[in-house]
Amino acid sequence: FKKDIQPMQIAVQYINGLYTSVYTPENCIGHIIYVHGGPGIHCASFEKLIETNKDYQNSSMGWICYDQRGCGRSELNEELTHQNNISDLFSLYSHLVDKNFDIKAIFGHSYGALLAKEAHTLIKENISLILAGMNNNLTSPRNRSFLMDCIILKQENYSAYESVLKEIAECDTIGLTSGASAP
Repeated sequence: FKKDIQPMQIAVQYINGLYTSVYTPENCIGHIIYVHGGPGIHCASFEKLIETNKDYQNSSMGWICYDQRGCGRSELNEELTHQNNISDLFSLYSHLVDKNFDIKAIFGHSYGALLAKEAHTLIKENISLILAGMNNNLTSPRNRSFLMDCIILKQENYSAYESVLKEIAECDTIGLTSGASAP
């Protein structure tokens, strides 16, 4: 299984109290910072994906994963706030750039997408932003990323936001709920 996977350097360290893992392939052309969802989740499942999936292993992109403050393996040494999470991500990015990492993108998942978007506005360099949601079941209270996606879309592209709302309003929901028809 592992014979077709390219060697990858893995380094783990604490940067400003944040558990951080750096995955660097031999032919690395840059790194992507992964921002996990939550709050309260951690990056361990994504690390496992990087370590076991040959598509990640054979990529020329490196990955930097971190656990947000108070999550997973990171320390809790200040009040947990959304603004502190943004500051932590920006500080991590700045530290990595100071250490000569070539950051190509920030990839945020679920709540991490909101953090990535807001931290991205503080970054002066031109790097990509990748936002991913998790809305397998929109009625579940723990799957609120659709709402976050709409908030971001409304701020970034209002006409596309209106288009999404119109499309939702025009959806035929008959059969999607337990026998109830749309009003």
